[in-house]
Amino acid sequence: MSISAEVLRQEGSDEESFVAVAFQNLSPKFEATIQEVVRATLKSLRDSAGPEVLVVDDSVGVRRALDRDLYALGRSAVSAATPLEAVEWLTDDTRRFDTAIVDLRLGHADGLEFLTFLTDDHPALRRILMSGNIPVGLLRLAVVSGRANAVLDKPWSRDSLAKVLVR
Repeated sequence: MSISAEVLRQEGSDEESFVAVAFQNLSPKFEATIQEVVRATLKSLRDSAGPEVLVVDDSVGVRRALDRDLYALGRSAVSAATPLEAVEWLTDDTRRFDTAIVDLRLGHADGLEFLTFLTDDHPALRRILMSGNIPVGLLRLAVVSGRANAVLDKPWSRDSLAKVLVR
């Protein structure tokens, strides 16, 4: 009996790619070994990349721009459109986040409420409040209360982003 493999789907870019492979005539033991090697390799790649930045913003354009700028600064990012999606990422054991960049207005959600959650449940996480129009009183409250460690204005520059990432 011979083992064969077929690439079912392949997509991605130079920075990230995805390949789905189907094996024929593969014993369950060998299949489990291959899956374990793939999991360990992915975990090793994530660990060697260092901590990630969690970006929470309801705008796809903002998330993509931050992803590009963070990548240019040598950081990897994971994006979420909603606080619920962000919580799902935070509970993923294969991820190591050291920073969260959270927009003040998240559609129907409130970025300050999500920062409060992060402060309570993930106190070691650096929390950056982001907004294009932050009222001075709200800004002062977010930083003084400890909910935000820093503030990032929209639009941002790569230099301003680099500065708020530093602890």
